[in-house]
Amino acid sequence: MVAYGTDQQPSAMTDTLIDFGEIENAFFQNNTFAIVPPVDQIYYIGFYAYSDANQFFIALDDFTIEPLSPPTADFSFTTSGLMATFISPQGSDNVNTLLWDFGDGSRFTGHPAEHIFNESGTFQVCLQVSNPAGTATFCDSVTVSSDIVGVKNTIAADAVSIFPNPGQSHF
Repeated sequence: MVAYGTDQQPSAMTDTLIDFGEIENAFFQNNTFAIVPPVDQIYYIGFYAYSDANQFFIALDDFTIEPLSPPTADFSFTTSGLMATFISPQGSDNVNTLLWDFGDGSRFTGHPAEHIFNESGTFQVCLQVSNPAGTATFCDSVTVSSDIVGVKNTIAADAVSIFPNPGQSHF
């Protein structure tokens, strides 16, 4: 078992990081785990192993403690008509939650994000990311249009003609 606490005494190590149970084989076990202590202070890590006498052993190697960095918020996007596709950067491994605010009253949690706006316009889209070390927000203006590039969406009343006029019989 690997546990941590606020004092060197075993009774103070109340938070279990990982419990291997009884060691019943001689195979190498590799484990990686992360902890997020509730407050900044000194913590102690303790190891406790048990097995039948003289059967197995524990070796610790490459024990590393790395601080968790606050996340960084950023995204890029593409648009097509009223639809926008948002891509947050790859490598945001230290992000626990992503919250999108599309600026039109709609929200989405997760990754990746696509959104269809109800009307043409420019919207302030914001991405908020968080992890136990902090929260970051990034906003950008996104313009969408229901017009198809190169085609005008208006038809003049005199541009439509139906022939023959007046008509007789079937068309």
